[in-house]
Amino acid sequence: MITCLGDVRTRGWADLQRQICVEGMRRARARAGFTLVELLVTIGIVGTLIALLLPAVQAARESARRLQCANNLKQIGLSMLNFHTANACLPPGASSQSELAWTAFVLPHLEQLPLHARVNFGAGSYMGGVDRRGPGKNELALTRLAVLACPSSMAERSTYASPPFSDTDFIPGSGGTAPYTTHYYGVAGPRGTNATNGQPYPMVTPEDPVHKVAIGGVLTKDLRIRLDGVLDGTSNTLLLGERSVNASNHYRSWIRGIKETNDVFGSVRNVTAPINSGEQLSHNDSSFGSQHPGGAQFGWCDGSVRFVDETIALELLLALASRKGREVVSP
Repeated sequence: MITCLGDVRTRGWADLQRQICVEGMRRARARAGFTLVELLVTIGIVGTLIALLLPAVQAARESARRLQCANNLKQIGLSMLNFHTANACLPPGASSQSELAWTAFVLPHLEQLPLHARVNFGAGSYMGGVDRRGPGKNELALTRLAVLACPSSMAERSTYASPPFSDTDFIPGSGGTAPYTTHYYGVAGPRGTNATNGQPYPMVTPEDPVHKVAIGGVLTKDLRIRLDGVLDGTSNTLLLGERSVNASNHYRSWIRGIKETNDVFGSVRNVTAPINSGEQLSHNDSSFGSQHPGGAQFGWCDGSVRFVDETIALELLLALASRKGREVVSP
């Protein structure tokens, strides 16, 4: 840096200005970086902000998934009502003759008319014939229907994880790939005792010693229920429930209704256990539940979709699953 007048006279103003500019740039470059402490503090602040924002982002994503799940149930519920309009009744929850599920019957009302045209509604096993294809039955479940899948669940294919750890629905001819499942099950009805009149809820007779079949609901074995027969009121009666728990090991092909040889449901469930209480001794009794925190979503006979808290009293849940129990329960 120039400190005396003699330097100015000797070197000239041009050289002085040039040196001042160079010196200024050098000092600016020296000040451009961060110290290690400043860098660590910045990283700490950014990390704290991310930690604070992450739960909010996850909650927003779950809210969107839950909304999509409700929309799926809404579409399925409307397809049921459209089927009722066209046929003056709801589809059977499961047909013991064809062993097909209600899902196969409502395909035209889910904008799946070409797939419906391929369904074999004749008598016989849903997984009979070569490679367990049906045919025209189980093989069709290799087609994924987004409307049948809850976006919060990762369990999209049929699984049976109980010993000997095999999947009874998989199709060997497709490379052993398991067909897609459904996360929305019909409500076959309550199993237990009507708290109002003290009578047992209706069951199919003769009862299977393990896999009992409730018939007091609107979607059950071989029954085609009319909505005017829902004496408890369509806004008070469950039609469909969500079962999308990742840990479940009792998922089945979405087209499977019931295996006639032992009355094992694939498309509907009895209501006998609290929501999110997990697997039961009988597949038919395994609880409704979901990956959504605190409960599960249900479609009702009036076409609405409502979230039911897992803390709901079992007595009330049984009453809601019954179509004509005439129960008197407190809210």
